[in-house]
Amino acid sequence: MTIELQNITSTCHHVRLIPPSTSAFAIGPGVGQLIALDLVFVTGGESEPEPGEATDVTAQHLIRFDAQNPHTTEEKKLVIRNTTLVKEGMLQNIAAYKAEDAIALEIEVKGSTEPFHLLLEPYAIIIPGENFIGVNVRKSFKGPLLRIDVPSLQLGLTKQGESVLRTFEIKNLCQLPARWRMRESQVCLAERNEELIGSQATFCSAMVSPASGTLGPNEEKEFCIELSASIVGELKDLALYCSVEDMIEPLFLSISGEVKGLHVTYSVPCDSGVAR
Repeated sequence: MTIELQNITSTCHHVRLIPPSTSAFAIGPGVGQLIALDLVFVTGGESEPEPGEATDVTAQHLIRFDAQNPHTTEEKKLVIRNTTLVKEGMLQNIAAYKAEDAIALEIEVKGSTEPFHLLLEPYAIIIPGENFIGVNVRKSFKGPLLRIDVPSLQLGLTKQGESVLRTFEIKNLCQLPARWRMRESQVCLAERNEELIGSQATFCSAMVSPASGTLGPNEEKEFCIELSASIVGELKDLALYCSVEDMIEPLFLSISGEVKGLHVTYSVPCDSGVAR
């Protein structure tokens, strides 16, 4: 189109510009550009299609979200760069004027949903004096879980028939109260001594304080054991037995040490002095 103007005259014309489908086009002495955008950054990085996965062949990038529960929200941050000389406002105007010709960047977004999986721990809360109405939740029953703080009790060197005092702790690792009891042996029942097991149990007696009780949720308790042995030698087949209500396996505390016999020293007078 050619426009001729006389001296000192002016005219107004409206020109409609439709760029071709090439990366650049000429307008008089200048060069115009189409929209061109690059994806610079995305939170978590871009994703790669799985083998055999159906994807949009026209998309330049794939962004995948982790599996989400229904009605939940996850966000990813995208940084996009304008690689042309056209200002951002001009890009927006062109895209608004003829959107079907202004697709500069196509990103495929994928994700999946999965149902809620509910794990209730603890499965029950006991509040004395209160009654509540609620709904049942599918659960697996877990009994009390108690642990002794030491794998074995070392008595060290002791004398035959002499009482030795040691302490240990038991901790309740669950959210429910646990009832425990040191089981008494029939041999020492009259003396209310606690039950020992092992081949050396009949030669030893033990008393634990306290002998029974309840441990609250996550509670720790210190115990005192007083033990004496009537045999001489190494203690290596001896253990303390503790039963816990609703707990499948009882608690065992291995006891070890060495018992020395009595040593008697005597002296008699003689002509040259005292003989020992």
